[in-house]
Amino acid sequence: MKKKNLLLSAAITGLVLGANVQTATASGSGDKEKCKGVAAKGANSCGANGHGCGGFATKDFDANEWVYVKKGTCAKVKEALKDSTVKEFIKNTTENARKYKANFKG
Repeated sequence: MKKKNLLLSAAITGLVLGANVQTATASGSGDKEKCKGVAAKGANSCGANGHGCGGFATKDFDANEWVYVKKGTCAKVKEALKDSTVKEFIKNTTENARKYKANFKG
């Protein structure tokens, strides 16, 4: 069961971290949908809560912040986030990715 949760967590993290990349390509696409309440801090797709840009969510899993996901997967993501270990894994992974990005000198 732990292995399944870890794999699911990794997949969800990929969705959350990839949100900013998907914003431009998904805006006119019929194969994506907005999924509210699943974006980690700084990993939202577009504007909400008084800001107009992706990447400006100020807290994890805010009910108003959203990301683009493949159509039909939002409910699955929300269900997986009910598991506190999955939610914590995503928060930690996203935070580590932000730190890496901020320190990357590539």
